Amino acid sequence: MNDDTLTLEDIDRKWQDNSLFDETPITRKVLERDRKLIYKIFGLNIESVKVEANDYVYNITNKERIRGNSVFKWTMETLTTAEIFAEYFSLKDRISLENFYPDMNFLPDILGAMFNEQKLIITYKKYNDEIIKTHSAEPYFLKSYQHRLYIVARVKRDNVYKPCVFSLDRILDLEVTSKKFKMPEALTVDEFFYDCYGVFNDEEIETQRITLRAHDDEM
Repeated sequence: MNDDTLTLEDIDRKWQDNSLFDETPITRKVLERDRKLIYKIFGLNIESVKVEANDYVYNITNKERIRGNSVFKWTMETLTTAEIFAEYFSLKDRISLENFYPDMNFLPDILGAMFNEQKLIITYKKYNDEIIKTHSAEPYFLKSYQHRLYIVARVKRDNVYKPCVFSLDRILDLEVTSKKFKMPEALTVDEFFYDCYGVFNDEEIETQRITLRAHDDEM
């Protein structure tokens, strides 16, 4: 048995060592239920292999889904951080954290529209601008940058469709419409921002290579 393969007893032991352990042991029936939920939510396939009459071992068969996946990494790190701080909540008067909370009023609708390829009506007010505008937008991507969440959407301006970036904390109102759009196949957020800085992708600006030189005492 290798380090990536665990028995039911191994998994239950790790659960009992966890700060969230609620005195409820993990049985095979519970684990089978949780395996299906984990696959449904995270897309991780936990394989169950029978080794003896009533003994099974478990391991993740698609670990490549974990590596390099920023959403999975962010989710796991967030859950782990929350678990750690929950365990030491009594130290709340000695810890100061920067607030970074996505606007949950709009986030479920945005993700739902992305999943179902539905157009959005976004009422938006830019920073340092008193003008409020309404946009019909096709939500392509969601990206975080400097503790803010942004929607990257395709909007029509002067009869030309162009990518536009909306900060979630500047959205005044949002409506999911019944109108559909077609997301380009195989286009990913990493490819879209491959040669960009931050959340800005201006197709009219040519990409340039910058060379930095520094002396030994400046490194």
